[in-house]
Order: sequence, then structure tokens, then C-alpha cells
Amino acid sequence: LVLVIFAAVAYLNAITLPNKIKAFVTSEIEYATHKKIFLQSMRFDILKGLVLDGLVLYDDTSVIIRAKEVESGFLIPAVSFRKKVIIPIIIPAILIESPSILVERRADNSFNISDLIPRGYAPKNGITVDIYSIIIKHGIINFVDKTRSPPFTEIIENADVKIGLSLPEEITFDLKCKIPTEPPMEIKSYGQYLIREKK
Repeated sequence: LVLVIFAAVAYLNAITLPNKIKAFVTSEIEYATHKKIFLQSMRFDILKGLVLDGLVLYDDTSVIIRAKEVESGFLIPAVSFRKKVIIPIIIPAILIESPSILVERRADNSFNISDLIPRGYAPKNGITVDIYSIIIKHGIINFVDKTRSPPFTEIIENADVKIGLSLPEEITFDLKCKIPTEPPMEIKSYGQYLIREKK
């Protein structure tokens, strides 16, 4: 059985992931976030699940997220293929290790990160993806506040963030980070963001 599992993983990494799943994942991320994505490679790990290497999420003006590695386990509930149905892929958690994240407060008080929340997302190709949480460990947040003149900037280090997703209703977050002052300032915060669907 162990040999069969390793053979299946080797097949996924050698053939299926590079040619099929990578294209699907990048297409779905761009479709849901309305951003562009660069992905160096993708692989399947028995312990970590699906692993995205060298991920960069960006738009025409800036790089929003840069991560060396993103991990996500997933579940596919049993469905009947006798008739056309939407296949749900359930992702309990996405782990992003040591990313660099740009958080920008615009002049109109909106945040660039809120653009990443899928609004009016509809599944393509008969598949829908449900994500329940995003965990960020040891991240660096580059904060820019453009409501001030000149814009205020701050680097937030060693950020640990747990984001709970109850889409399309709400998002919760639990944040712990450090600001590199003398002495360093530690910040802990918890909150809730209510999503209002744009019709």
C-alpha cells in the first residue's frame, strides 16, 4: 500500500500537476481575485498536501503577495457522476509561510487587500472551491497609508495572522506582529469584517 501511495504521488508530481492542476489553480485564483499570478511550480506532498512554490500575486501597479511556499490540504466529498453536478473542493486551511504582503490604504480609505475577497464568485468547469481559513506565519507586512501626504509607510515584522472565512457573509482575523521600533512594539488584534455584496 505504501508503494502504491508513493507511486501515485510520483505520478501526480511528474505528469498531472504540471500539466493540468497548475493551470486550473492559477486560472481560479486569477478569476476569484481579479489579480494576476506567477507560480514557479506546484507539487503534491503526502504530509503538506498541495504545495505552491514561488507564488507572486500582483496587478498592474504592484506586487501584493510574494511567498516562497504555500501549503493547502484539501477534501473532495463523494459525488455522483451520473449527472452533471458541481464538484466541491473543500480546503480547511491554507498555510502561507514567511510571505511579504503589501497592505495599502488608499486615499478613499479603501484597502487593496479587500479587493482579493471573491464577490459574486461563480464556479467554472463544474468545480467550486471553499476555503475556511488562511494562516500566515512569520510574515512581513509593508503598510502604506495614502490618506496622508506624504504617504505614511511602516514595516511590520514577524506577523502571525489567522483569517477565518465565512463567505460571502464575513471574515474574522486574529493578528500578532511586531513593529521594529526601539524597543520593538508588539501588537495583538482581533476583529471581524462584514462583507457587503456588490450587486
